[in-house]
Amino acid sequence: MVFHRQIFNSKLRVSNGDKSRAAIVSPLSKYRNAGAPAIDFLHAALEGAPVFTSGIELANEFDELTPYKGEGIVTKQFPGSFTQTDLQGILKAACRTKVVLTGYMAYVCASTTAGQAAEKGWHIIIAKDAVGTETFPV
Repeated sequence: MVFHRQIFNSKLRVSNGDKSRAAIVSPLSKYRNAGAPAIDFLHAALEGAPVFTSGIELANEFDELTPYKGEGIVTKQFPGSFTQTDLQGILKAACRTKVVLTGYMAYVCASTTAGQAAEKGWHIIIAKDAVGTETFPV
């Protein structure tokens, strides 16, 4: 999912960022070591948006989560990673049936992508400890 530094250093600060960030490395390493495809999502906001601004330091990913050469990268402008992207084609080309989701903005990006994937027939796993979300004031 999305691993922008903005999620840790802006108004979008996640509640369990350090813990979930470390937890993402484990399944990502296992999948990479097994030769399974890893697909990274970069959220590129529409021009003028106050968050997910492309081309700034905070838009960069964390070093340990940066895609390896040859790994899939999907740039998206909407919460759902299937919306106006080629994610469906990328997944079909990988000849897999399961999608494991990690990342941030669980209440919108991860949940929307999971719902879209389920509607398209993918088996969905959300790695609970490897997903974070904002802390909302009560």
